[in-house]
Amino acid sequence: TNQLGQDFWVLQDKSADESAVKVLGHPGEDWGSGCSPCGFNPKYGFGICMAYTSVIGMNCSADFQLNFGAVQEATCLAYDAVLGLFGAPRLNCTNPTIAHPPQVVNCTWSRQDNNHSAFLLETNLADTETAVII
Repeated sequence: TNQLGQDFWVLQDKSADESAVKVLGHPGEDWGSGCSPCGFNPKYGFGICMAYTSVIGMNCSADFQLNFGAVQEATCLAYDAVLGLFGAPRLNCTNPTIAHPPQVVNCTWSRQDNNHSAFLLETNLADTETAVII
């Protein structure tokens, strides 16, 4: 019910039928991973499930703030391409403009455990000193 990127999408044509792009399913998330959209589109009769291994982008060579919209933008563009095959309403996958100055970070990735795929990301951002990415 109104989960952005699952059963609610911003459409290019504001007068288009929003229910035509709704996906019935579950946008599963776990510690650092997720899937969305994931489910069945009843209007066009197809299923889709896009999984990702990080809930944010992991690019440290550009403005780090862009990483926070990376998953939504990538999954939106892929789902929009599928909808285009069916002649469905098209999605507006534009991320909001970032008003803050660019935040370029130096990232250090290190493996934390030989038995698991956990990595530690250390940055020089004041509000995000460390984050665990699985």
